[in-house]
Amino acid sequence: MLLEVVSSITGINQEMSNDDQLMEIVYRGLKGRRFLIVIDDLWSTEAWDQMRRIFPNDYNKSQIILTTGLKNVADYASCPDFPPHDVAFLSLDDSWNLFTETLFRKDLCPPQLEEIGKHIVQ
Repeated sequence: MLLEVVSSITGINQEMSNDDQLMEIVYRGLKGRRFLIVIDDLWSTEAWDQMRRIFPNDYNKSQIILTTGLKNVADYASCPDFPPHDVAFLSLDDSWNLFTETLFRKDLCPPQLEEIGKHIVQ
C-alpha cells in the first residue's frame, strides 16, 4: 500500500526503500496539501495505527475514507464527527447495474468493455 501511495504522490517507483523511508515520503508529499485518500479493505486496528501516522492533519479539509468488513475496525478508526456507515453488499446484478448506470448513464455498456467491466464489478 505504501508503494502505491508513494508512486501516486511522486510518480516514482521507490521499491528499494524501507517502510520508514516510504512513510516519510508520503508524509512530506502530503504535508500542506489537500488530499482525499481511499483505503479499501482494511482488516486490523494495527494496520490503521500504522497508516494514520503517515497522513498529516493540517486541518485543511483533507479526507480519508476507509472500508472494512469488520465492525471493530470501523469503530476503532471512526471519529465522533464521522461515525461508521454500514453498507449492505450488492448482488452481482445490482453491482453491474450501478456500475453501468454510473459510467454510461442511459447508454449501454460497449460490448468490448463488458468483460473487463464485469471483472471490476466482481
